[in-house]
Amino acid sequence: MIAATVALLAAAIVLLVPVGSPRRRLRGVIGGDAVRTAGWSQWRSRIPGGRAPIVLVASVGAVAGCVAGGPVAGLAGALYGGAGARALSRRRLAKECTLTQLAALDAVAGLADDLRAGRTPQDALAAAVATIEPVVDEVTRRALRSVTGGSGTDLVAALRAVRHPGLEHVFARLATVWQLTDAGVPLAALLDGLESELRAHRRAADQAQAQLAAARTTARLLAALPVIGLGLGFALGIDPLGIVLRTVPGGVCAVVAMALQLAGTAWTERLGRTAVTP
Repeated sequence: MIAATVALLAAAIVLLVPVGSPRRRLRGVIGGDAVRTAGWSQWRSRIPGGRAPIVLVASVGAVAGCVAGGPVAGLAGALYGGAGARALSRRRLAKECTLTQLAALDAVAGLADDLRAGRTPQDALAAAVATIEPVVDEVTRRALRSVTGGSGTDLVAALRAVRHPGLEHVFARLATVWQLTDAGVPLAALLDGLESELRAHRRAADQAQAQLAAARTTARLLAALPVIGLGLGFALGIDPLGIVLRTVPGGVCAVVAMALQLAGTAWTERLGRTAVTP
């Protein structure tokens, strides 16, 4: 049983470790079609948001904990395993979104340069979109292709229909800029202003992330205090795991502590995301 549990845990870790091109990694994070095995795809489709690996890691952690130390350990394995897998997935998605946003900024700058060089708006937009396609998933590439094939009102709607987390804000602003051209404002000048705005926001987001680094480090240290407490208990000759895993008061205290710890960690992450949301 333990060997099977270890094997399942290793398989879950492999699913969460980024491999291959950025396009394949992003597809795996946001719930694309990277895994095509029939049984896995059917099971994955029932879990929204690409959370199947997280559920798998939590399940394996629960089984491993129950085998090793009982129901309290199983609950701890499920909660901490799922939380760790979720944190890894979010970190990976954030890195992919940052790369995509930087590609979109370069595309906006290239679009303005192409327009000043005399290219038609449709050709310039197609060239700009082509620079973004290599770093996005297949679903987003289809949405981008609909952008290059549209014009007028259809083009604005297609720009707003791009829902990739790293592109949605940029393309929504680009759609607004494209609408203003109907009033006779030069598109290249508007794109220059848009690029300056987006890069300023990117710099502000980077600065906010740097300022939040200390708070996040403090939160991680606080999250590690229970482990330090267990170590001190063993150093004093006490069996803290036995109390936590095999007594009712210890189990109740452990469940409450885990709930509070994970709630505090989730709240800290939410505050950090709010600080850099456009």
